[in-house]
Amino acid sequence: MNRQSYALRNTLALAGVEIFWSIGIWMANPMTVVPNFLIRFGASTEVIGLLPAAWGIGLAFGSLVAARLIAGRRKVHITIGLLHYAAIIPYLGLAILAWAAGRTAISPAFGQAAVIGLILAFNMAIGPVLQLYFVMLSRVLPDRDRGRLFGMALAAGTVVGLAGPLLAGESLASSGSPWDAYARIFGGAFLLFCIGNSFIFLLREKETAPLPIRPITGNIRSMAGIWVRNNRLRQYIYSRYLLDSGLLAGAFFTTYSRIEGGLNEKAVTFLGILLVGGQAAGSLGLGWMTRNSRGPARYISAQMAARVAALASMLMAALGPAYPAACLLAISAGLISASDMVINPGILMELGRRRDRTDMVTLGTLMLTPALLVIPTLGGAGIERLGHRPVFLAASCLCAAGLILLWLFNRNSRGPRRQMM
Repeated sequence: MNRQSYALRNTLALAGVEIFWSIGIWMANPMTVVPNFLIRFGASTEVIGLLPAAWGIGLAFGSLVAARLIAGRRKVHITIGLLHYAAIIPYLGLAILAWAAGRTAISPAFGQAAVIGLILAFNMAIGPVLQLYFVMLSRVLPDRDRGRLFGMALAAGTVVGLAGPLLAGESLASSGSPWDAYARIFGGAFLLFCIGNSFIFLLREKETAPLPIRPITGNIRSMAGIWVRNNRLRQYIYSRYLLDSGLLAGAFFTTYSRIEGGLNEKAVTFLGILLVGGQAAGSLGLGWMTRNSRGPARYISAQMAARVAALASMLMAALGPAYPAACLLAISAGLISASDMVINPGILMELGRRRDRTDMVTLGTLMLTPALLVIPTLGGAGIERLGHRPVFLAASCLCAAGLILLWLFNRNSRGPRRQMM
């Protein structure tokens, strides 16, 4: 099989993964449907702020164990496919919880704890899978065209994924118990994930020298060594600390739309179409920007473009009319999701040696965990007391500072290639 047909086969298989995954994840949208489900149990903004914190815990856990899961293997896609199946079980648990809530009295405290617990279980399982998925991309797609090809696969999945918010909205709008609607949404997502994961086993992966088998303490020592030696990686992560204040827009998109914009849960669910559209357009546009990349410069330029859009949406949400701001927040949240899938791993993998890629991707994720844990939690407490607009304005200032740091880093990256080790 020549290089072109090899890349085409794998791109089509990845598109199959992304199509079914996108329909499922956008039908059970973590930015609209899951917060609305929590609100049905009486959750406050402080409780909803725990959702990104749970995501951060999952990513941190994944960073510690990811390299251990593929150590000693020349090919990793089979392992990743099996881990995917284990990770989606909590969605079946959410469906059962929703079905039970429609038939018996479940206390708000138990309901909220169950939802957060199931989401935490999903995140802890998907955390290592997601990071290994990006490493797998470097083994199944050519390096110079990786961003463009994966961007095309992700865009194809996202365009079809537009059906997800429509299906969720129609389910919520249908007659019968809203609890049953949520049971259909989460159960349908679980089935779609099962189908999508099967395409991982169709990938053709080139054999790569296996990572040494290391205990978790060995993974930590290796990542610590890279952190000390790789100045460019540290500079990029410092900018991301500030840029990830933009997570406030995604974490509280639903509460902003419902409280400031006056939208009900069905309208917010349908607004998820803009979010998915933003990811589809972002996947194509950002992937095109990184075509034939050599080094991190194009990836960083694409990251800056996505983050400027996030800053504009937060400023609109802080200072402008609520309904247009909610629409812009949805679009930019999708764009940021695309940049984190298509762009961020590319930057991390281009900032060091090829043999260090797994450690650099996991290190980049691990070091951002404090932002995921602290900022949304503080943001939720602030919104509960001050409202959305002052908190979004403060987050915009942090995001602007991060953009300046990223711009400076990008300017330096366009100069002569520095010694990384």
